[in-house]
Amino acid sequence: MEIAAGLTLVAVNRSSRRGRVRGRATVDQMNRTNAEMFNRLLEGVAPEDIPNIIFGLNAALSSSLAGVLTGMMTLEESLARVEWVARVLLLRQL
Repeated sequence: MEIAAGLTLVAVNRSSRRGRVRGRATVDQMNRTNAEMFNRLLEGVAPEDIPNIIFGLNAALSSSLAGVLTGMMTLEESLARVEWVARVLLLRQL
């Protein structure tokens, strides 16, 4: 569920101040959700490995988001790929 929250898209009306404020609040909430998710996922992982794992997870999330936005994959496919990457990266560390 948390990974899916990272893939949530928000339509923001750029011409209105209210839209920008709402969009910023949404981005801030997504950042908090991602930080909470990473903190839970990375429990027990060696501190020196965390930057590389976060890089890999962010790359998977970005790639999946691009795939969904361009119609190259469904949300279900992108979620499955992100989960696979997360399992591979994290199981390797435990």
